[in-house]
Amino acid sequence: MDTDTLAQLRPLVVDDPGLRQRLLAVVDRDAFVAEVVAVASERGIALSPGEVVAALDAATRLRRDRWV
Repeated sequence: MDTDTLAQLRPLVVDDPGLRQRLLAVVDRDAFVAEVVAVASERGIALSPGEVVAALDAATRLRRDRWV
C-alpha cells in the first residue's frame, strides 16, 4: 500500500464508525487483508493484498521497535 493510497483510505475508516466496526470485526489476518482490499475497491481505491500485508508488517515492526 503506497503512502498516497493509504492516505486516501485512512480518513474514510476513521470518519465512518460502521466501516471501522466492519474492519474490527475481522479477526483472521487473511480475511482482514481481503476485507481492506474490498473496502478500498468499493470506494474506488486500488489496493492489492500484497500492499495491505506490507502496510500491516510495517506497522507491526514500528510497534515492536518502540518497545525494544
